[in-house]
This record gives sequence, C-alpha cells and structure tokens, in this order.
Amino acid sequence: MLIPRIYVFEAIHFGVPGCNGVLMAAKPRAFLIANPYKDRAHQAFDLLRRWLEDRGQLAGADLAVDADAIAAARPDRIVVLGGDGTILAVGRAAAEARVPIIGVNLGKLGYLAAYSTTDIRDYFDSAAHDGRLVSSRMMLDVSIQPTAGEAFHSLAINDCVLHAGPPYRMIVTEVALNGESLTTITSDGLIVSSPTGSTAHNMSAGGPIVDPEVEAVVLTPLCPHSLNHRPLVLAPTSELKITVRQANDGSQAIIDGQSTAPTPPGTNVTIRRATVPFQLVLHPQRSGWQGLVWKLKWGDGLQRGGEP
Repeated sequence: MLIPRIYVFEAIHFGVPGCNGVLMAAKPRAFLIANPYKDRAHQAFDLLRRWLEDRGQLAGADLAVDADAIAAARPDRIVVLGGDGTILAVGRAAAEARVPIIGVNLGKLGYLAAYSTTDIRDYFDSAAHDGRLVSSRMMLDVSIQPTAGEAFHSLAINDCVLHAGPPYRMIVTEVALNGESLTTITSDGLIVSSPTGSTAHNMSAGGPIVDPEVEAVVLTPLCPHSLNHRPLVLAPTSELKITVRQANDGSQAIIDGQSTAPTPPGTNVTIRRATVPFQLVLHPQRSGWQGLVWKLKWGDGLQRGGEP
C-alpha cells in the first residue's frame, strides 16, 4: 500500500516512530539556498542543485530566503550554502516551517555550518535520513516597544544585544525578571543569548558557554560600571523585560548581528523562549564539542620549548 506523501511529511514533523525514532520518506527532498555574496557560492549552488536533481531529491532552490517558497515546497531538509550568518537568516525566516537545516560552510569560521562542499554529498543520506543528527535548540522571542512609533518583533537564534551605540556613552537599563524588578545596570549594553548564542557575542564578553541543547536564557552585561553585575543563566521559562532609561542617539537592539531596532529612552524590550525550535543537522562524524575545540580553540594547551 502506498503512503501519500503528505502523510510522510507530517510524520517527519510530528515525530511518528520509525527508523531512528523518526519516519522518513524513502527519498527525502531538500530545499537549497545559497548566499550569493559568498565566494564560490554560485558554482557550489549550481553543482549541488544538479546533483540533487539527478537524484530526484530537489524540492526547490533559490538564492533568496523566501519563507513562503520553502513552506510550499514542503522539503524534509533545508541545505544552506554560506556561513553562520546565512544559517541564522534562514533559520529565523523559515522557523515556522520547522525544517531541519544542513549548513554547508562557504564562509570563514562556519561554527554552525558543519559540512564542507564535499561532505554534503558524502554524508547527505545520513544528514537527510537520520533523525538522531537533528539538534533541536531553543530560540528567543524578542518584542521591542518604543514610547513612540511602531513595535518591532523578531525571533533570535543567537542573541539580542542592547548596544550603547554612538556617541558611545554608557546606557542605563532596568531589568525585570518574571514581573519582578531585578536590577539597574549602567553599562555599554546587555546581551541576552540562547544556549546556541552562548559561543557568540556572549562568550566574547565573558559570559558562560552553555550546551546548545540545554534550555536556558543567558543574561550578560557588556562592560558594566560595577563590580557586582555578573552573567546569569536563567530558566527557559524566564521572561525578561528590559526598560531603557538612559540611551544615546545611536542606541539600538541587534538581533543575531543582523536585524536592528532603535532603543531610545523609555523603550521596553521583552524576551522569552520562542514557541518554535531551531533545528540544526549535525555532522555524523563530529560531535558539537569538537567544533568548540577545533574552530574556537577552547582548551588548547600551552606550547612549550618551541615544539609544535
């Protein structure tokens, strides 16, 4: 008896038991996206598109991030050619589709983009079939309400950073946790990060590194003018309300280093756990912690005596 494709798609996303805990189609299909501004992007895009077409596994392809096109194509995976920034942009735009993302690195660091252009063909079957490789991660829901003007809303995969901005005087923010006043901070800004984002701006600012599959909210002050304000790791159910009391002309909130909104005095920024997860396909031959060691050089020992 043939199973209609729509049934297979729903089984994937609602966790119907099957091989490796997830029922997958015999030939899962991928939607291909590339960052056209990356070197080698067009060539890699064309080669991989033809390769997927020849295998009958191309659900769609585009050099732009079109959430409606992705949803209409109903793919089993999204293959993103670019760097971490491209993955973040696609992850936010296509979050409601709940399709796992396979990142192919054409950038520099590629912390989230675990696959090379060779790896994606060598390991595509595993990446597309094996549900155990899908890392489901908490995202943040950010709402920004100024005293005047339109509200701003966005998901964040990595973080929301309240930045002092030009002329770079310190700003003053009041922080409330779950409706109760927590503290007032005078600083260069605040970072509110997800566990995935804990290895981004948060880490550079001295915040804690958190396992990306842990659910938590990390609050890290940026250069606080105080010896008492240290980073906090909060419960995933936490709701943070940050009120900007003193700001600069250029003060703003920055989402994943990409989207921005001005934060003049009186602005309220509310951050909570998003209702949808960010799903990233890991490399079958590497653990997530290996990336921390290999790419960010965590735990590298000192080299002594001039020996390599």
